[in-house]
Amino acid sequence: MKNWKLPPISEFSGEPCHVNMLVELRDRFRPVLATLVDDPEPALALIRFRGTTFADYQCDFCMKVAKQTGLTPMAVASYVVEHVDLSGLCHRPTFTGPNSLNLRLTNKK
Repeated sequence: MKNWKLPPISEFSGEPCHVNMLVELRDRFRPVLATLVDDPEPALALIRFRGTTFADYQCDFCMKVAKQTGLTPMAVASYVVEHVDLSGLCHRPTFTGPNSLNLRLTNKK
């Protein structure tokens, strides 16, 4: 078996690395979620890479936050969409059901 190592994260074919993008997305959602719940970290962990035709990333935290706040998942989604700043990174998130927000990147190659 060959001994090989991965190139540094920043060198993956010029595309934004999914790890770096997740960090950036979570950083942008953190202050909004912190206005709804005391500890936003469990909700932030539910932002994941999807890479489908409908979403590059998916946020599955609406139900979790709704249970903690007494709001409906749709109310949580609406609040988050109105307050999160994704400028230069993603298009406006779309609500896709009882739990999810889909995110599409703006600068895809």
